[in-house]
Amino acid sequence: MLFLALTPGRSDDQSKIIHYDLNLDVPGGYGAVLFSEQPTIYVFQVPVGGGPSLEKRPVPDLESLGLQVWLLKADGTTIPRDSQPASITIGNAGGDTDCVIYTFTKLPAGKPVGVVLRVKGKLYCREINVERK
Repeated sequence: MLFLALTPGRSDDQSKIIHYDLNLDVPGGYGAVLFSEQPTIYVFQVPVGGGPSLEKRPVPDLESLGLQVWLLKADGTTIPRDSQPASITIGNAGGDTDCVIYTFTKLPAGKPVGVVLRVKGKLYCREINVERK
């Protein structure tokens, strides 16, 4: 699966993008939630549908999914969203994946320790291990 990188090209160390495995799939068989740390933001890519590239299909009904994402700090507060969620379609080898992208402000203090994903009224939580190896 292709992962969207929202960082402009730079050659210094700050341009590194770090991906974390949340081991979290969106209920309904849409696929895995992807999370990355970028120089100024945190990014969540949440798959919400898809199918063959040449097949006409309806746009995913995001309203019925009731998607919400919270990025949690160790003190129990949340990291603010950077912008409104954006819907995108990623094409790869004849298949399309419809996703919603959530971006969160990267704060100087207070690394994220967890994520909460709400889908159709149910909450799914995962711990984020931000220790760099």
